[in-house]
Amino acid sequence: MNKPLKLPTDVHSLLRAGILNYPEMRWPVSDEQFFKLTDTYHEIFNTVCLDLEFEFRGIFQADFVFCFYMLQISHAIAVSRYCQQNGIECLVGPMAKSYYDPDWHAMSDMTEGYTGNAGASLVKGFVKDVKFNDHISLFKRIACMGDSVAGIGSFTRLKADYARLHDVRVRNLYIQNLLPADMGQTETVPEFDRAAKAIIDGMATCFKEIFGFGPNYEKQAVECWNKRLSQLNTVSKFVADHIDVKGEVWVTEVARPLHRAVAFAYRLAGGRAVAFQHATEVGGRVETQDYNLEFTSFDSFLCPTQPCAEANEAYYLSSAISKKQPMEFISTETEYYRELHQACSQQKLPEQVKTVMLVGFPMSAIRSVIKMPVNFYYYYVSLELHILRLLKENGYRILYKIHPERMGAIEEIVGPHCDEIVSKPFEETWEMADAFIVTKSASTTFGFSLCTNRRILLFDHERSAWNPEHYELLKRRCQIIPASLDETDCINYDESVLLEALRAEPSQPDYSYLYKYMYPLV
Repeated sequence: MNKPLKLPTDVHSLLRAGILNYPEMRWPVSDEQFFKLTDTYHEIFNTVCLDLEFEFRGIFQADFVFCFYMLQISHAIAVSRYCQQNGIECLVGPMAKSYYDPDWHAMSDMTEGYTGNAGASLVKGFVKDVKFNDHISLFKRIACMGDSVAGIGSFTRLKADYARLHDVRVRNLYIQNLLPADMGQTETVPEFDRAAKAIIDGMATCFKEIFGFGPNYEKQAVECWNKRLSQLNTVSKFVADHIDVKGEVWVTEVARPLHRAVAFAYRLAGGRAVAFQHATEVGGRVETQDYNLEFTSFDSFLCPTQPCAEANEAYYLSSAISKKQPMEFISTETEYYRELHQACSQQKLPEQVKTVMLVGFPMSAIRSVIKMPVNFYYYYVSLELHILRLLKENGYRILYKIHPERMGAIEEIVGPHCDEIVSKPFEETWEMADAFIVTKSASTTFGFSLCTNRRILLFDHERSAWNPEHYELLKRRCQIIPASLDETDCINYDESVLLEALRAEPSQPDYSYLYKYMYPLV
């Protein structure tokens, strides 16, 4: 008797299914179906938002992440139905549970994770002010003197660069101190209700056209979204009434709805909301959905370099919303990459490649809305295992750079196939390797790796949307490994191309990409 098929929905359930049984089948939802769903959901959201007055549109844009949740839930519904119809056991792991069995009540509570002691948060904010505003004299930091701006989110290197550039002190605010006491008493706003219903109904219609059945989430989704929007509106108004919002607020972790609601309070009152780019992506990829996740709740977007600012601006100008909401893209002209490159260049060039670091895929249960092919854990586990086995067979010492938020299950999966799992930051461990293998360029480590003198093997997946000018220079810096998806949903590549790239004679890298796109203009 044939054993029943099992479909793991995350790396935890993959362990339950048994790693030797993976992959047993193609993933039920293809890239083509998922990206059609993604494009249509975004189009519906944008169309409805464009018809709203600014005071309501800004709150919807603050909670664009709810559309992201709806995409993940829709994807899970389609997968579950496929499994039911084909006698497949759908193994729902802890990372995937919130999408396969959504808790609409919990999703409607925007204060979850922000219920810490408000007094303690004030103290933490003061300590953070003193610690990170090191371009200001200690006396002025402690006495809270001099020009200042409000700050929400982590104090990143880019935010520090911009503060130093303008010689201002950042007053770090915590969301816990910006929540009204009556958060649970919010009321549905008619404009929100109408728009939410229009968007959710449009999503349900799109889903049925693609998969042939209705998702049956409309009522719960609308009720949940109404509560979220009402809470965000309450927070935004509370902030406007209780703090000075005519100045500036600098925001990191820009996808968080409450961060965006605070930013909107400033914008509505005539203040200025400034967002800071995350990670080290400098414009090499064309990501058509980023403008909703990162741009639309702000007046300005801060980038590390001018070419990066220009690339982000081009993405934003391709959207319909840009015609109604102008936005500026600014470069800090950071010295970070130049200084990093100069420091890394002091390290000796490896005489040959003996130790290889595979930079691990994040391995979450989320199917990314960024339009990169096969951008999902299910495809990458088999790819990484294949690479690790190939390296081991050819005598290389293998380091696996694990994503810091994905310890646990993935360690058990890849651990037997590598010599060491590296959990410390890439910045502290890159010198351990003679070469890096990068299967996905959209990571915080990729920009850093470009500044080193190590060989980089970069997987280029078929149908990836690269910026052509960037790609030409990236090809000089990296050894490109072409990859494509086969009929069994395995990512294929030519083993000989990868091995030849590792065996090539050592030479100084071509830093043309670094000089043009990551160095400051001045």
